[in-house]
Amino acid sequence: RDATEKNAMVDMLAEVLNRVSKGDLRKVLDTEFEGEYRKLGENMNKAITSLREMVQKVVSSAGSIRLAAGEIAAASSDLSARTQSNAASIEETTAALLDVDGRIASTRDAARSTADSAERAKVAVERGLAKAQNAAATME
Repeated sequence: RDATEKNAMVDMLAEVLNRVSKGDLRKVLDTEFEGEYRKLGENMNKAITSLREMVQKVVSSAGSIRLAAGEIAAASSDLSARTQSNAASIEETTAALLDVDGRIASTRDAARSTADSAERAKVAVERGLAKAQNAAATME
């Protein structure tokens, strides 16, 4: 009878270990071993339960990581869109500033030209005034 019980116990352990090796952690030993083998059965069930809990934690952590990765991807996409928008705004501002700079340069050049013309006109008026004053003095 002892050999029959040992064979039955070995078969049960082999079946459970075979399932565990295939990743099936749902089933534990549903039979309590007798005597000195009781501790072996209890430890087997504890090991399977611990493995199941560890795998559940890993799966849960993977879900959290997947969620966080999705949030990071969304934030990255948003940042990219805002960066592109800011780059376009900077480009438009640069173009506007270049246009303003060009207009300021044109205005400066026109002001210089006007000042030069005014100076030439002033010199011409002063010469004309001097000639008129000379002519008036000669007539007196």
